[in-house]
Amino acid sequence: MLDEFLSKRGENLIRDPLQRAFLQHDLWAPFDWSAAQRSDQYPRERAALQRRLARIIRSLALNGQEIAALPDNYARTAADTAVASLPRGLFERRQLGRSQHQQRRRTAPRAAFR
Repeated sequence: MLDEFLSKRGENLIRDPLQRAFLQHDLWAPFDWSAAQRSDQYPRERAALQRRLARIIRSLALNGQEIAALPDNYARTAADTAVASLPRGLFERRQLGRSQHQQRRRTAPRAAFR
């Protein structure tokens, strides 16, 4: 399935930026799982899987305008009085962005996305 997505340029079939972002997010799970495996079993297969996933994740990347146009769920949630008891600043972008960046650096080897 991954090879078919790559060979047929499946990213061109998904134009909605939100759907692309969700698919990109969903593909991180198997990538992270394969990168976290400490077993000596199937190293070539894991590397091949990671290369395919990395190519697809990269092909789904949004440009700056698409990212800016995504709905701001954090601001909407922070303004919701039903979650007023959450810690102040929980939904500030700078905190979330730094945390996500640090998490990706731990799990995804940079070379996988070249």
